[in-house]
Amino acid sequence: MNAPLKFAAFEGKARVSMSVLVWLAIPLVALVIGIVWAYFLSRPARPAAMEESMESFTRFRRALAEHPKPGAKRRPRRSVAMATAIVTAKRAAKPAEPEHSAARSN
Repeated sequence: MNAPLKFAAFEGKARVSMSVLVWLAIPLVALVIGIVWAYFLSRPARPAAMEESMESFTRFRRALAEHPKPGAKRRPRRSVAMATAIVTAKRAAKPAEPEHSAARSN
């Protein structure tokens, strides 16, 4: 008769510890799902079929062979040196800012 009373005393603690295990399992399950998802995203792409590859290459060659449309405007490419010269010229054209003497009057 005493045995069921002893087990009844631990019944509430067992439920509490099981609920803690469930709450700890949630982040672990999320971690496993994240690892599987990252694995599938990082897999190498499957090789393209020969027909798809040849069609893609044909489209690429056709695009290179076409001349630009007469009305299309293209921005001229600037070298780094030219861009640096433009920025330097704009800075030189700005008037110098006056120094504040209030900060030095300490």
